[in-house]
Amino acid sequence: MKKYMMCLFYDDIYLSKYDDTTEERLLRDLYHLGNSVILEGISIGEPIPKQIKIYKGLLKEMADRRREDKGIWRNNHQLIVSSIGALLKLKQYTEDELICILKPKKKYLNSKLKH
Repeated sequence: MKKYMMCLFYDDIYLSKYDDTTEERLLRDLYHLGNSVILEGISIGEPIPKQIKIYKGLLKEMADRRREDKGIWRNNHQLIVSSIGALLKLKQYTEDELICILKPKKKYLNSKLKH
């Protein structure tokens, strides 16, 4: 059962969400995806400054789509998570600038008092 939701933002625009069972798993997955794309970029010869521009460019494009009410395609959500994870890993932003982790409220059933 998914207990935690991570909301992802860029330029104060909500982009996507990601669910998991613990806050630790959410952060681990975010940083793991970020690390993976950074290493992939290095392996094909992309310098870090160029990678940063690419990640910021993708996120800006997605934020612009949201501003224009165009929506974001399903396959872009993993790119959003990866880009945010990479920018956090590269210390371009802090977690509180790009993510918010929420724990959904518990649903309580109405119970009858027994005397």
